[in-house]
Amino acid sequence: MKEVNRAYQQGDTDALRRIIEEYESSPESVKGTGVAADLERVIRQIKQVRNRLAQIELEITSSIDSEIAKLKAKAEQVGKDGRDLLAEMAKDVKSRVELARRRFESRSAKGDTP
Repeated sequence: MKEVNRAYQQGDTDALRRIIEEYESSPESVKGTGVAADLERVIRQIKQVRNRLAQIELEITSSIDSEIAKLKAKAEQVGKDGRDLLAEMAKDVKSRVELARRRFESRSAKGDTP
């Protein structure tokens, strides 16, 4: 219901349409009792579970392909060699900052700065 209210307040007709479609295809929307109604509910529950599993697979793939996951994998790999990737990266950044500072100071001493 919160999603419906939010979508309504934002005038998001696509979200409202999606929510209605999800409800209409949900197990809760099946009317009646008996074997046929129960079977329809179970079929819809299975479909919901399959859809959610597909979403989870996409999220996992997205997470694995993320930059932070790649950095973690690289850190673990170099860690096996006894190296500390983050320490190496910090050292590199410090030396770049120091180089930039020296260039700036050199230009400042020559009066090249705007």
